Amino acid sequence: MADRGGFGTGFGGKGKGKGKGKGKGGKGKGRKGKGGEKEWVPYTKLGRLVKENKITSIEEVYLHSLPIKEYQIVDMLFAPGVLKEEVMKIMPVQKQTTAGQRTRFKAFVAIGDENGHVGLGVKAAKEVATAIRGAIMAAKLSLIPVRRGYWGNKLGEPHTVPMKVTGKCGSVAVRLIPAPRGTHIVGAPASKKLISFAGIKDCFTCSTGHTRTKGNFLKATFNALQATYGYLTPDLWMEQLPAQSPMQQWSDFLASSSKDGDKMSGSMDCNELEMERGITILSKVTRLEWKGHVLNIVDTPGHADFGGEVERVMSMVDGVVLLVDIVQGPRTQTKFVLQKALALPHVQPMVVINKADRTTDRSQDQIETEIFDLFCSLNATEQQLDYQTIYASARDGWAVTDYDHIKDESRRRNCYCVLDAIVDLIKPPIETRAEQNGDKFSMLVTTVEKPPSTMNLSWTSTGKIYSGSIKKGDLVYIKSSDGNIVGKEKVRELTVMKGLNREIVKSASTGDIVAATLGGNIVPSVADTICSAQDVEPIPSIPIDPPVMSLKLSVNTSPLAGKDGKFLTIEAMWKRLVRETTNNVAIKAERTPEKDGLIVKGRGELQLSILAEQMRREGFEMTVSQPTVVTRVVDGEKQEPYEEVVILAENELASIFADKLSSRGGELSELLPQKGNESLLKAVISSRNLMGFRTYVREKSQGKAVMMSTLVGFKKWQKSIPSSRDKVLISAGQGVCTEHDLIHMSHKGTLFVKPNDQVYIGQIIGVHNGDQELDMNPTRGKREQEIRRKNKEIKEVLPPHKPFTLDEALGFIEEDECVEITPNRLAIRKNTLDPGLRKSQRRKEGKN
Repeated sequence: MADRGGFGTGFGGKGKGKGKGKGKGGKGKGRKGKGGEKEWVPYTKLGRLVKENKITSIEEVYLHSLPIKEYQIVDMLFAPGVLKEEVMKIMPVQKQTTAGQRTRFKAFVAIGDENGHVGLGVKAAKEVATAIRGAIMAAKLSLIPVRRGYWGNKLGEPHTVPMKVTGKCGSVAVRLIPAPRGTHIVGAPASKKLISFAGIKDCFTCSTGHTRTKGNFLKATFNALQATYGYLTPDLWMEQLPAQSPMQQWSDFLASSSKDGDKMSGSMDCNELEMERGITILSKVTRLEWKGHVLNIVDTPGHADFGGEVERVMSMVDGVVLLVDIVQGPRTQTKFVLQKALALPHVQPMVVINKADRTTDRSQDQIETEIFDLFCSLNATEQQLDYQTIYASARDGWAVTDYDHIKDESRRRNCYCVLDAIVDLIKPPIETRAEQNGDKFSMLVTTVEKPPSTMNLSWTSTGKIYSGSIKKGDLVYIKSSDGNIVGKEKVRELTVMKGLNREIVKSASTGDIVAATLGGNIVPSVADTICSAQDVEPIPSIPIDPPVMSLKLSVNTSPLAGKDGKFLTIEAMWKRLVRETTNNVAIKAERTPEKDGLIVKGRGELQLSILAEQMRREGFEMTVSQPTVVTRVVDGEKQEPYEEVVILAENELASIFADKLSSRGGELSELLPQKGNESLLKAVISSRNLMGFRTYVREKSQGKAVMMSTLVGFKKWQKSIPSSRDKVLISAGQGVCTEHDLIHMSHKGTLFVKPNDQVYIGQIIGVHNGDQELDMNPTRGKREQEIRRKNKEIKEVLPPHKPFTLDEALGFIEEDECVEITPNRLAIRKNTLDPGLRKSQRRKEGKN
């Protein structure tokens, strides 16, 4: 098997080892020999670490649950000839298409080293050899560790499974039972081969179901072997220390070797969605040492939708560094975060003006006056108004304390003056609870999360120590914000972030931001106080602003439901949301009165769409309704949230956006010319009428305009504005979209789908140019009588479809529509799929 070579470029009759077969049609797709193989260029972080010998053991990959997405990783971690391969089954598979019956071959291949590692791969292709090669690659990607040795008896070498394990696939269920030494493997030939590849010598097997279906039988056996690490037997109950992930250990190497330097430059923003969108979503903490001082650094999001993250960690800081762009000046997000910081009287600010070497239309005095006016408008104290200003260029890596020193290259060497200013201006942490608590330990919990290591099974609580000290093994009490004792636990581990790495420490004292892992089953909540005595008073936390927007999550009821996701039920969604609310204080979740869904409330449309996107990537299937605002009644008056919108765009577009905001009920406050051909637009508008406007701005400006918004408070409910959205094209059939039908439909509007996409009745598949909704069937295909018709041989090109993100879909839908979310697809659909029922509903609404 090892001499089969890689994939070629065609399916010719004779590949001749160069990928250029001489079958019908010229260049074929023959097999590529060994001589044509190219050097492996890894595209994943794990691949780069393995190729550079930073990771040399497959066990290290399993220890940290790192996904293997390149089969060459397995080839590098195993010596040549160690992994054995066996073709378990080859079968023809047929499919009826519009072009006739298509026959392919499916191959099942097992690999293993007979030492605790086994893999099973399946691949279908037009040629048998191609299917086998693909199955070998798939088997390497699915390689799993298999635990051996009966847990109740450790005599001799491991030879059997540790306990009874069961695997299922389709109707087949396979059970593996530990057997005495010398029994050998008792089972069918297929299962014996797969079990022996895993290094198991003695085992009883038991199977039920249609075991003649060999593919399902092999998969069930493989799933049973995978389950050997699914249970923690008593011999594994001892305390395990968290191991450092290779991604943290070699973070500098990964940053330097990454082709996408822009994404890796903001290394604290390591979340997948943060790197994709280029924004900070989660607050993060790290520390560095400077001239004998320990500086704890807290990075917070700037977007108002993630204000809960700012409020959650703001109680930990003693000072803030306000970063302002000299070209743009203070922005809406700047005002929001600074307002939260200045609300704490003890917080001392300092200002860093970035891009200080750039030439602008405004002078240095004008920029500094804007910053000072911002501080005054936020009711800063006299002490806070006495801030220091530093001028810097982050790109070139220098900072100076005097604007006159910008042109002096001898002073533009480094950014040390920023660290010196932090040490000089910001006072060391004071034991704010010393009068009541004395030297007794007290810590305010600001983050509750699962640790990154899979060896540590407890939750980790991160917070700032306000008084006293703590060490491993101490007994601590957990107090809620109202003073009630939740429970008491023992400290299992203490860790701190240093740079991008998490390090274990023996003890921590006042001022440290530390992560404490507690034993037992009690999990602290955000805003709880961890203390050393029962009489310690709880530490007050910053009040959290109420949510302003909500979504309804419900079970996916489309005809394609259940095909992609792992979590499909309301209960699974509820558990996930409860886990989210444990750490994300800005998110609220509740069940609907009808028990048919869940209501999720948050700070804004962006925060809720980020949460839904995270759930989608975790394997959830669900249906999401149109976002709605959270209202309140004050003195008998209904109120809704309002936002201040700031848009920076070209002059022509700015006037269009101003008209659009006015038509939505917005109040224009400023329209100022900026440098070049741009204008700055400011307006106040209700959050309800602002929905979907971000998508409009992005499409109209082709991504060049910048839009920001901040909540300004609740005001009187505004009269509803009639929807200006275009009408839609709705699928009238279920099946696979054909190019013939989509070409015909493209004359009616812009399509959301492409050929071979799965659709169903009631799914919205495009925007209609007309003034009414239109039902059309994109799955009919070309009729036989049209095939030879005159002028039908002229090939018409299908215009490209318009893909959409989850954010855009939530901004697009209306009240009678929803978004179907699965791990592999996004679809917009009507709440009522049946066209007859929709017509009846519209007729009733028209009568009312």
